[in-house]
Amino acid sequence: MNPVSSINTSAHKKTLISVVIPSRQRPALLVQAVQSVLDQKRDDFEVIVVLDGDTAGSAETLQEHFPEEHRLRIVTIATHQGVSVARNLGVAAALGQWIAFHDDDDQWVPGKLDRQMAVALASQYPEPVVTCQLVVAGKKTIRRQIWPHKAPTRPMCEYLYSRKGFPGEAGVLTPSTVLAPRSLCLRVPSTPGLPKHEDGDWAMLIGEEPTVGFEFIAEPLVIYNCEPDGRDRITGFEDWLFSLGFAKSRRSLLTSRAYAGFVLSRCVGAAASRKCWKAIIPLFVEAFRRGSPTAADILGALEACARSLAKSALSLLQPIEQPVIVPRTAHPE
Repeated sequence: MNPVSSINTSAHKKTLISVVIPSRQRPALLVQAVQSVLDQKRDDFEVIVVLDGDTAGSAETLQEHFPEEHRLRIVTIATHQGVSVARNLGVAAALGQWIAFHDDDDQWVPGKLDRQMAVALASQYPEPVVTCQLVVAGKKTIRRQIWPHKAPTRPMCEYLYSRKGFPGEAGVLTPSTVLAPRSLCLRVPSTPGLPKHEDGDWAMLIGEEPTVGFEFIAEPLVIYNCEPDGRDRITGFEDWLFSLGFAKSRRSLLTSRAYAGFVLSRCVGAAASRKCWKAIIPLFVEAFRRGSPTAADILGALEACARSLAKSALSLLQPIEQPVIVPRTAHPE
């Protein structure tokens, strides 16, 4: 059964780019994300918002804020299907030749689409995937951080999951930074049913395509919001067992170095965050037995464990409030 229940408003007649924004239960953030797209100084794009089982009135909020915006289209899914299904539906509904993905809790800076389209049209690759840097923002951000420092390289799995050198930074490729041909997005859709790692999964899949080449703009064109409203991002849960199962199921896409890096960064990091200390040594054994970890991968995993232990120690040092004991009084007769 087709989960799309409605498509609202009409698209622009001259559509080159379709911006696809999946969203669920975050109308205020969604308005900011959409506004950052509409602030792009172009008239050849449409914005497709896919509401994934939303019950927070996001469609009404968008119509209230953008009542006359002909470039805005709203696709609604009656029941929650997941971000991958939402993105795929947005791509299927798109009218543009190019797809620019966008998350509902991120924002674009002015000129992003201009910069990326100029690079895409000048690319030597049959199907260029244009990415850029992002600047990290959020309540817990102490200083301005810009990711990534290095352009995407092949194999994509090692770019994403294997740390190299010191301090051992891995690559980053988030949806809000990606501009890609619609033909590629249709041929290689996002894998449905993944509650986590769906972005890396798609990046590895398109990295296997011989027609694809990655172009990189060393300029922060996206504002990546970390927990902007006090909640984790939609796929930000920590489950080391799921992550390990994902890595094993994608073993054909992961080199030995990337597999070890994934286990040590994603699985050990999640286990340490959850204080599942019994899992740490078996995960290290898994990384060494079935992969080839780099020194930076090992140090990164040890650092994650140390940070979690330090947090646990600090919590034990916090003063414990003594309960106030109120003396009982005699029951009146």
